Amino acid sequence: MSDSRDVFQLRREGQPQAALDLARELFPQTPDDAWLIRAYGWSLHDGLKAAQQVNDMAEMQRLLAEFERLDVGDGEDDDSLRGARETWRTRVAPADGGPALAVLTQQARVASDAGNRQEALRLLREAMRRFPGLPQAATSLAWEIERVLKDLVSQEHVDGQVVRSLLQEYARLPHNEKPSLLHSLMLKHATQAVEHLKTFIPFLRWWDPTNFRSEDFQRFAPAGSDRSYDSLVERAIKAVHKAAKAEHDAENIQWAAQFVGEHLARFPEQEWFEYYYGQLLVRSGDITRARESILPIVRRKQGEFWAWDSLASTFGAEDGDKKLACLCRSLLCRTKEESFLVNVHTELGGLLVESQLYAEARFEIGKAVAIREEKGWKPADEMQRLHDWQAANWYQSAAVLESNEALYRMHAPIVETLLCEGLPVVPGVVVHNLPPRDGKAALTFVGYAPAGALVEVGVKTERFQDLDGADEGQPVSLQVDDSGSRPVIVSLERRDGSPWDVVPTQIGVVEHVNAEKGVTAVVLGRDECCLLHHDRFPEMASAEIGASVAVKVRREEKRGILRALAWETTDMQPSTSFCKCFEGSIEVREGRPFGFVDDVFVSPKLIDQVGLADADRARGLAVLELKKKRDRFGRSQCGWRALAVERVAP
Repeated sequence: MSDSRDVFQLRREGQPQAALDLARELFPQTPDDAWLIRAYGWSLHDGLKAAQQVNDMAEMQRLLAEFERLDVGDGEDDDSLRGARETWRTRVAPADGGPALAVLTQQARVASDAGNRQEALRLLREAMRRFPGLPQAATSLAWEIERVLKDLVSQEHVDGQVVRSLLQEYARLPHNEKPSLLHSLMLKHATQAVEHLKTFIPFLRWWDPTNFRSEDFQRFAPAGSDRSYDSLVERAIKAVHKAAKAEHDAENIQWAAQFVGEHLARFPEQEWFEYYYGQLLVRSGDITRARESILPIVRRKQGEFWAWDSLASTFGAEDGDKKLACLCRSLLCRTKEESFLVNVHTELGGLLVESQLYAEARFEIGKAVAIREEKGWKPADEMQRLHDWQAANWYQSAAVLESNEALYRMHAPIVETLLCEGLPVVPGVVVHNLPPRDGKAALTFVGYAPAGALVEVGVKTERFQDLDGADEGQPVSLQVDDSGSRPVIVSLERRDGSPWDVVPTQIGVVEHVNAEKGVTAVVLGRDECCLLHHDRFPEMASAEIGASVAVKVRREEKRGILRALAWETTDMQPSTSFCKCFEGSIEVREGRPFGFVDDVFVSPKLIDQVGLADADRARGLAVLELKKKRDRFGRSQCGWRALAVERVAP
């Protein structure tokens, strides 16, 4: 029986009409078959191309009407087919538009294909003027606007006024489908030109985020590339952040904050989105929520001046000491250029004026003025504010300081309390240390177990005094911010406790002892084993095969191994999911050196050691392990293998 594959095959063989006839024949039988819909749609596409070549508008209208009745899917596999149908909608004039509309749209298409976009726009605007009630005229003009915008935003120098005018023209057009590929492309081009637009946020409000398609949330990954690119929604969030700097309408800022906040959870890997959200919340007056969003960023970026400046913006006059501390901490950060700090100097200068610390204020204001004059920066109103301070009596009479570093260092320590705000204290341990090398600072990896599994976080050893000289396994108390993709240790101090006390204990069984290599293997689960090296754990050199041991381990993800941290003997038994006792008659077949006790494999070595023969009664301990060979379907199989065995007297 024929199916969609036969339709595609006919197309590949250069028989488009036969493919279309077969698709029409098959479609009534399975109208919900996604692959048949695709085959049918592409066959109609072939027919439309053939009709266009002979300028048969009537046939094109019939084929497009047939195309419109197909329920094309909305997944990624159908993107190209939906795009092809959108293109034909712009090329085919409806029957009630008469020859005039057909001629205008065809002429516009020829002009556009030749690169004469302005002529194409002129013709389609004429079509809109003459046929304002026909959706086809509006759709054709909208697609041409999209092509023009695509060209404009790819240029080195973007004319923001022209982009804005075209977006406004698109917004005034009737009959455009929303949501749609065309509508999404218009937003994409607006995000590309955001630095040249002053009206991006109002445009996005009109565009309406409820029109995002499912594809607009997916990152774009080109075939054959190991990189992916921002989705349309991610682009829009970044564009909102840029546009907000020039936006002064309070309602637009509040709307923008709500938009970003509603989409944060979809993009946890975008660590800057919380910062964007916090900045918008500050602008909208929601200071408490702003601080909640900005604090995690500051904890991760403690060496960045802008992070502390952002946190300072979440404190008002009633928290002047905290604002002062954040600004001081900001000015202690290293920057590539001192000019980056001009706004921080200005903010701190104003705060010091209010506190009547005039000598210190004079230093900050003088710094800001010197930077702005050197760079020739505007705005003039900011410079005027600084000059007004300089003209004040207090400025003229204030002492001249060479530095405010003493002030910074006096107030900055307050921020440590701010960083820990709201974070619980959890127990942890020092896992291992890396000495300084190749000019890099020493690192200490500290672990904690929030859900029973050890989580390791690396920090510079010099950052916390209590890490100096700390041995591996040293118990510590931590405050950890794990709200982001990577946890951040905010505070650390030593505590009383036994080494490795937060690391979960696992009960395993000794599998073998290799004295020559100086290592003992302990099985901790099905296909899970850790090695205890005798130079670190000398007692394991005399461990008994089959003995139960309690082991603390850490998993080295890069190497895919379990590394033992500590061990001790135990009376507890390993889980029966991978270790069991067995007893029964052994079956040793003639000519084979191994045997089985029920489903437990007994190796030739164990049989020789004990002197077992067929039908002897035996008992022992076995572990479950993956077999080297897979079944005929390629699946891994498990089997029981004896670790230790002894003869049982009859």
